[in-house]
Amino acid sequence: MEARALVAAAPLPLPQHVAVGPVLAAELDRILGGGLLRTVFQPILGFATRSYLGYEALIRGPAGSPLEYPPALFDAAARFNQTVELERACRERSLRAYAASGLTGKLFLNVSPQCLADPALLDGETLALLREIGLAPGSIVLEITENQKISDFTRVRHLLDHYRGLGYEIAIDDLGEGFSNLRLWTELHPQYVKIDRHFISGIRDNPLKFHLVRSIHGLAEACAAHIIAEGIESEAEFTLLRDLGVSYGQGYFIARPEAAPARQPAAEIARALEGQSIAVFPGMQPPRA
Repeated sequence: MEARALVAAAPLPLPQHVAVGPVLAAELDRILGGGLLRTVFQPILGFATRSYLGYEALIRGPAGSPLEYPPALFDAAARFNQTVELERACRERSLRAYAASGLTGKLFLNVSPQCLADPALLDGETLALLREIGLAPGSIVLEITENQKISDFTRVRHLLDHYRGLGYEIAIDDLGEGFSNLRLWTELHPQYVKIDRHFISGIRDNPLKFHLVRSIHGLAEACAAHIIAEGIESEAEFTLLRDLGVSYGQGYFIARPEAAPARQPAAEIARALEGQSIAVFPGMQPPRA
């Protein structure tokens, strides 16, 4: 397939503490040329199965570098027109690290719409890498991150149909945060939909967030998609989502990203899954004794 622009792209402003100019460009080149990217993995927990569905691959630059963390790293890549090269390097690093770790389950790989047409992904180079390292396409979930406005929905849909045909699964990230990801959901029919952490934070005490998430959960059931609630940071949020019937959860309460994450939920998470307490949904009164 022919590669062409899928987004109305414009470099994002770099954080104020990051120097802009030749030094930053040189640091980006050093990271890409030297293979200095690092991958950490954050588990995604199944509330019903009480086990990990899989892991999301999260990228880091070298420790102590001004490009150590993703916002600065990806903003610099956009500024210096190296987004495709960076995502390609992230993808290879994440796949190799995952295969070497011996972890099992789904691997969620972040892909921006503008990089869906990367020939390395589109024309089989990534499939060849999967064969080399012993991973099946069916274990890979392409997680579409919408940080820039999509200009060609038809093209994105055709590309994702191509990847489904190769065996990959599809997720859309940060529902409610991006420019048009509700439209992405209705047009792209992903297997997984991630709810932005904004709507999960404080949901226990916010009726509006609760009803929104409950509505999204209902929509997901209607179209055979699975909801993943991101940013779960407290037991109260965890219990409410468990009792609401959300399929999967991810966040610091469950497990932090690590280079070598655990294969099973920690004991305190197992207890929270088995707990007998019933969440009182916002706006509803608890039953009388």
